[in-house]
Amino acid sequence: MKCLRKGAQHFFYHSWTITLVTIYFFLCFHMLNAQTIEKGGTSLLEKEIEKIPSTDLIIDQINESAMKYRFRTPDSVLYYAKKLLLFGKENNDTKGTVLGTMREGDYYSDLGIHNNALQRYYKAEEMMKDIENTKLKADLYIQLTIEYFYLGQLKKALEAAYRAINISRQNGLIWEEAQVRHVLGFIYTQNKFYEEADQEISKAIQLWKKTNDSIRLYGSRSNLARNAILSGDIKKAKKFFEGNIVFFAKSKETLWLARSFMVQSHIHLEEGDWDKALISNKKYDSLLRKLKNPRDRILTYSIYSHLYFLTKNYSKAKQYADSTIYHALELQDSVELLDGYESLSKIALEKLDYSEAAKYSSLALPIREVLTRKSRDNNLKLMRTKIELEYQQLEKEVKDNKKLMGQRRITVISLILLGIFIGLSILGRRTVQKRKLVNAELQELNQTKNKLFSIIGHDLKSPISTLQELLELYDSRTISKKEVSNALQRLKYNVDYSAFTLNNLLFWANTQMNGLKSKPEKVLIKDKIRLIYDMYGAKLEKKNITIQCEIDQHSHVYVDSLQFEIVLRNLISNAIKFTPNGGKITFASYKHSNVADISICDSGMGMDQLTIERLKNSNAIEPKEGTEKEKGTGLGLLICKELIALNHGHLSIESEIDKGSCLKIQFPTEQI
Repeated sequence: MKCLRKGAQHFFYHSWTITLVTIYFFLCFHMLNAQTIEKGGTSLLEKEIEKIPSTDLIIDQINESAMKYRFRTPDSVLYYAKKLLLFGKENNDTKGTVLGTMREGDYYSDLGIHNNALQRYYKAEEMMKDIENTKLKADLYIQLTIEYFYLGQLKKALEAAYRAINISRQNGLIWEEAQVRHVLGFIYTQNKFYEEADQEISKAIQLWKKTNDSIRLYGSRSNLARNAILSGDIKKAKKFFEGNIVFFAKSKETLWLARSFMVQSHIHLEEGDWDKALISNKKYDSLLRKLKNPRDRILTYSIYSHLYFLTKNYSKAKQYADSTIYHALELQDSVELLDGYESLSKIALEKLDYSEAAKYSSLALPIREVLTRKSRDNNLKLMRTKIELEYQQLEKEVKDNKKLMGQRRITVISLILLGIFIGLSILGRRTVQKRKLVNAELQELNQTKNKLFSIIGHDLKSPISTLQELLELYDSRTISKKEVSNALQRLKYNVDYSAFTLNNLLFWANTQMNGLKSKPEKVLIKDKIRLIYDMYGAKLEKKNITIQCEIDQHSHVYVDSLQFEIVLRNLISNAIKFTPNGGKITFASYKHSNVADISICDSGMGMDQLTIERLKNSNAIEPKEGTEKEKGTGLGLLICKELIALNHGHLSIESEIDKGSCLKIQFPTEQI
């Protein structure tokens, strides 16, 4: 362990910090179009190049070939870089020379020789002053964004990214803007600015859609899923991860397919399903063995170590933690080195080996302190630079707008005058249309007001007045107790009806003023039916109605409990109202997929098709009397329709004259 400690200290004092995950995602993104090229492929390509008549097309072809080898075979990248430089020199073509210099920079970047890489990129930037090629400039600043990020120079990375964005937007380079936003989003993710990362990657996804580049689109979706995992939003991660494995398998994108299994492993890990997480990581590991990319392998060791620790297989957990440390030292990766030491410390604690735990903890402590300090400093720099750049961009836009206004003042004034004329014409037309709409709304409001006053003045006032008169007659001894007793049943009906109508009226008025909100929860259907049954027991006995319930005790829906009760109360009240003496009401429920269908069927009066359509589509329902002259307001079904829609439900009506009616409501059985 002395060697390890010595290596760690050397690494700690003399190396820059590049996280494994950072390298990994950039490897993935830049290898999207990479394909394995068999031996002899180089000479084949050269023969094809000889057939291309255009110098510009030849340069693009060689450059594309160089990019295919990035992050796989640095020597091949250098080979094509030299081809570009030679071709540019022989044909006196600046574009070829610039691209050759940039690809040389890529070669040194892949080897981790970042000073040499920067020299090449700066040289390419100097040469581009003599040419007007915005696409080339955008590409250069994207590479500089990545290179500065590798070096931990976040301010310069953001400045390069914003330059690439400005060039892309000003020149309609959609593909380049999508790529730089993808990279920028990744930088934010690495620095735990998850909201900013989400915004940038989402913009990239929208831009990829315009380019029809499906592979890069799914690549950004993978990054968005990863960002969601790190921010703790597993639901969102699943949404953007869905379909990635199938897509990359069909596209034969081995690296992204491997990466997808890694993301899947993390999702299972967050959900606590360690067995599935281990299976996904093994698939990830298996695919990586087909590639020559040692930096990727270190992440599989780290995941293995964590998973075996969780499943209490401490020997394997230690084995993979040791591998993580070994390769982290070799690759100069402080984040994974810290992870390895901390894993070994936890394993030692579980085995009650406190001296071993203390040893690894002491190795981890200085690395953690430096990473924490660097993270804090980087975050401050990142946000300060972001704000400064956005302000500069806004300031530039304001200046540009002022300049533009000065240059086009006469044109603008003419357009304004023309616009005023056209606007007045349109305004006049719209005013007439608006007046019609307002009149229609006022008429509807007036009808609603009249309906409310009708209900209050007749349906509520009449039963209460009757009760008041009876009490006055009894108080003045005008009628006897026996006569009062005979009228009690009718009075009870009037009071029940008034209470029911008043409840509906108050609930409806409240929804019109304050709007509706629901708080869904799991509700047992049969319990609610039983509650409503107890409420209307007297009415059912009076009309001698038989009840048949075909609902399982465990059947449930995911709705607002009170709103569900109001829906059932109104529908059951209607069923009782229109069912004749000696009739039957049946309740049934069955589940399919993630919804439950609840039916309330009666053997009552029934309805024709025209009435059904009015009930389903109208906002003003005319009430009908029941089989024993029971009254109604028409508000009940309106309330039901609103509450069913609010709770993601659906209402359907089946009925025939003299054959009864069946009202079916459908609600979800899981939270939406």
